[in-house]
Amino acid sequence: MATATAPDLTLRLERAERAERIYKMCGEARVPAGAAQQFVDSDLSYSQVVNEVLRSQQPVAPSLEQLSHYRQAPASSGGLADVLTAKLQGSKDAAGQIPLSRAIESWNQQRGIFDPSPGGSPIRVIERAWSTSDFSSLLLSSAERTLQNGYESAPQGVRALARVRQLSDFRAVQELRVSQFGDLAEKLEGGEYTGGTLEDEDAATLQAGEFGRLVTLTRRAVINDDLDAFGRLLAEMGKAAARSEAVALAAQLGNISWGPGNSTTATGVFPAIEAATLKLRRQVDANGIPVSFEPRLLLVAPEQEAQAKQMLGEYAPAKYSDVMPFSVALEVDAQLTGGVCYVADTNYQPLLLGTIGSPVVTQEEDFDSGNRKFRIQHDFGTAISDERSICQVTISAE
Repeated sequence: MATATAPDLTLRLERAERAERIYKMCGEARVPAGAAQQFVDSDLSYSQVVNEVLRSQQPVAPSLEQLSHYRQAPASSGGLADVLTAKLQGSKDAAGQIPLSRAIESWNQQRGIFDPSPGGSPIRVIERAWSTSDFSSLLLSSAERTLQNGYESAPQGVRALARVRQLSDFRAVQELRVSQFGDLAEKLEGGEYTGGTLEDEDAATLQAGEFGRLVTLTRRAVINDDLDAFGRLLAEMGKAAARSEAVALAAQLGNISWGPGNSTTATGVFPAIEAATLKLRRQVDANGIPVSFEPRLLLVAPEQEAQAKQMLGEYAPAKYSDVMPFSVALEVDAQLTGGVCYVADTNYQPLLLGTIGSPVVTQEEDFDSGNRKFRIQHDFGTAISDERSICQVTISAE
């Protein structure tokens, strides 16, 4: 009987330990068993699984370390996670109007912790919480949700051209572009079906890079109960993460080999859509078989936005010649120059965006200043997927 080698045994033990930690964490976070199993089977590290579970929680959810001990108070009585989230996101609801010191006192009472000096200074109440891991965990959870909201609310723009792929690490991966399968062949009576294969075409190399910034939350801002400015900064950092993706993807547009098959000129937005549609429908794969791409997205610069919206607007034309024959979505991106627009089939995205999760935020206390540093990280990379599913149109003067 074959015996396991020492490296094999070590690897198995490491996997078993990782699985046990994930099951335990997901159980405390009340993650469905099926989702927990997907995390165990994934290539994500344990810390990445923690981030994914945290992001799936509601804004009022506590950190995972506190899930088995913390019982959140209702918003009307000052639930601390509720208050922190409302203050960071500038909400004007009841939770956001509760003073931070009173919310902390209520939170402590819910956990059975009572201030030994009742009626003391609100500053001391906040300072004591500021130095605890419980408060820090809740603040981090609310900060990450605020960052995520900013990231998700950012305009799509050129990002609408990209297919998003989750990466497990920073190693380069190959993304193959596969040709069409070909036409079906007739099977004669008593005969055999004709064999066929999927032919791999060009491969794109996708590799994530590290991006991020540091931001500081001062002790004075917390004591003054002034978290909304910090929250706005977090939301802007989330939008900046999306903007960084757009900048990198727009640069990839410049790396596409534009030629007679995927570029043309036109005198306006409507002629651009018409000319690009013909180019897309005439595209063929490596075997010369028509791909028949559909025009689904029009991407323009801000200078062309008004004309594009006029062309694509819904209205009842007086004559058939005024009917817009194409049904395409519109995206506008300031990364583009005014003289060029793009028409693409988003069922076959021409670009790739690989991310290691979503933007995340981590924190660290600066003992010398009493402030708390937050590090915003976003790891992603871009590549060209298919140069045939997009057409570049240069808008010329009439």
